[in-house]
Amino acid sequence: MASRSVSHAPPYAAGSSRTLAGLVPRGRLVAYAAISLLVALSEGIGIVLLVPLLGSLGRTGAAPSGPLARVLSLLPPAPGLAAMLALFVVLVVVRAALQFARLTEGTRLQRIAVRRLRRRAVAALIRADLRQSGQWRQAEVTSLLVNESERIALGIGDLAGAFAALATLGIAFAAALLLSPLVALTALAGGAAVVAAYASSRRRSLAHGTMLTALNAELHQQLADTLGALRLIKSFGAQDRSLAALDAIEREAADERVAHQAMVARGQALLLVAGAILAAVLVWLGIRQWHTAPIVLLPLIALFARVLPLLDGLQAHWQSWRAAQPALGATLALIGAAEDADETADVAARIAPAPDREIALKGVSLRHAGRVRPALDRVDLVLPLGSATVLTGASGAGKSSVADILGGLIQPDTGALTLDGRVLDPAERVAWRERVAYVQQEPILFHATIRQNLLWAVPDADETRMVAALRGAAAGFVLDLPLGLDTVVGEAGRQLSGGERQRIVLARALLREPVLMILDEAASALDPASEAEIAAAVGHMRGRITLLIIGHRGALTALADRQAHLAEGRISTTHAKVAAA
Repeated sequence: MASRSVSHAPPYAAGSSRTLAGLVPRGRLVAYAAISLLVALSEGIGIVLLVPLLGSLGRTGAAPSGPLARVLSLLPPAPGLAAMLALFVVLVVVRAALQFARLTEGTRLQRIAVRRLRRRAVAALIRADLRQSGQWRQAEVTSLLVNESERIALGIGDLAGAFAALATLGIAFAAALLLSPLVALTALAGGAAVVAAYASSRRRSLAHGTMLTALNAELHQQLADTLGALRLIKSFGAQDRSLAALDAIEREAADERVAHQAMVARGQALLLVAGAILAAVLVWLGIRQWHTAPIVLLPLIALFARVLPLLDGLQAHWQSWRAAQPALGATLALIGAAEDADETADVAARIAPAPDREIALKGVSLRHAGRVRPALDRVDLVLPLGSATVLTGASGAGKSSVADILGGLIQPDTGALTLDGRVLDPAERVAWRERVAYVQQEPILFHATIRQNLLWAVPDADETRMVAALRGAAAGFVLDLPLGLDTVVGEAGRQLSGGERQRIVLARALLREPVLMILDEAASALDPASEAEIAAAVGHMRGRITLLIIGHRGALTALADRQAHLAEGRISTTHAKVAAA
């Protein structure tokens, strides 16, 4: 196994008490178990029926005795060779149909479990407190939900396969007890000893799985970093170094997989050899020492021939399941951490509060994890309703933190967000977001139509309302496009210019009819003409919407009638500012 240590474990991977319970409907689990037992039972019955079949051939030695004789005495007289063969074929057909049903149901169980697991994880992440979820590396989370979820699906399939193998082994043991209790019990003791001998390899499977989970997360992070920094890589001529870093992780992950498969194959080979030796010993004892009748011994040999691959399959299934357990554990732990940070539990019944006079921060302090200096230190800021305030400050001064608290996205460590002097409780803070619109420097659009992008803000908005929002955001150009609102914007809106994207984002914000609109460097990356169009649209909002404009200079900041400056986490100046005409 690889010895190089991989990246730090994510904060949610400390362990979880949650299990697979709830991921699969109980009815489907019962159905799968019942089908598996029927498959096993049909196989056991087929083996036992070899005895009367052999008896119908004659010259098979002494008649069976013990439990098998008592069971056979309950059956009607042998119907003859043709009928016995026909019954045997019918059993095989039934078993084939049941095996098909088991395979189908097992695959359905896999997909249901993974779909529920992934949906529960995404739902928990979406509902988690932003400060908590911000501590989790996005690439690691994505790796769990994409790559590792498929390992989990395979692991669940292996767990189902292990159950099916165990069920068949149980029925085989029951059949062996009927044929010869002495041989069956001896075989059970020998088989238990063989399986116990490979306990260490099953533990090593868990260690391999843990390493693969970490390596997959690191590989996903490296890929995300590489694809997100293509311009930087090219400008520094670092293509070969980037490829070498990816290759190193890929090789280590490949070596880990090969080492695990080699261990599984080695265990399977040794298990088959040990099983064959055990079967040979039992047959020798049955003939030489226990004088087992041939009519019973031949079905026992057929049973041993079936049990050996079953033991092999059980070993492989269980090791593969053990290797997948770390991925499941990490995913369940992520879900647990996110659900513990759920901020939406009491929000559904709350009506979004609406202020009459002011929106304010009172004595707000905020400290980010791992930082000595607070991001915000006893900040007081009042935004009179309908005012336009520009917030300035150096990069890292805490402007975005102020915006996040005013928008209800995060809860400060001390102090509070207040409306008309009233402190919002946690549920009201989350509900307050319905009254806030946020427009950031980099416009976020989805690979969909303009209509679908607008409806993200207000799902039930009609076309009249959307057109009004577009006109209010100086985005009337959309109506002149050949497909209008049904124009597909492309990935991240790349079919549009930067100014066009930002005006559509502004229209989406207006569609919410917000009380507070936060413009975070919303025009700083645009050309002067686009900036002027954005500023003109925002200018028409003054007095109707409370505006917080974050920036240092430009047409948007000139619209403000108030100014606040943030330095080292504190508001140092707040004064009236004459707005440009």
